Amino acid sequence: GIEGCGGPSGPTAPARSPLAPPVSGPLDAGVFHGEVVALGCYLRQGAKGEAHRACAEACLKQGMPAGLLESSGKVLLLLPPASGKGPDLSALAARRCEVRGSLLNRAGMYALEAASVTLLPEPPGPPAGPGKVLPLPGGAPKIPPSSDKD
Repeated sequence: GIEGCGGPSGPTAPARSPLAPPVSGPLDAGVFHGEVVALGCYLRQGAKGEAHRACAEACLKQGMPAGLLESSGKVLLLLPPASGKGPDLSALAARRCEVRGSLLNRAGMYALEAASVTLLPEPPGPPAGPGKVLPLPGGAPKIPPSSDKD
């Protein structure tokens, strides 16, 4: 790992007032889902998704930081484990992944120290063509006239 990185750097307060600065240091470990994005491209241009995959792969291979874009719109900086040996995130650019790890916060910036990253299956896409309306057997249903004799 990088000299001096990888561990908590002080105690965290268990509770805080709404006006207090964010709690710093390790928060919760958990499972997070989202799209792996190249942070520079996403922050500058909102670039994401399949249309940006090739660019994101190239940027991540050149060392641009990666992020996890959650479905809520929140973006977390992705960090390798403290050991420094993490997955090649460039191969996961613009893909939906499950990341298991520890959520970190320092001065309001959130990061996810990724212990493991798993590629998720792509969601089913829309049908190949427009939907087809099928006729009902026996034609349209007969609706009896309403009777106002109640």
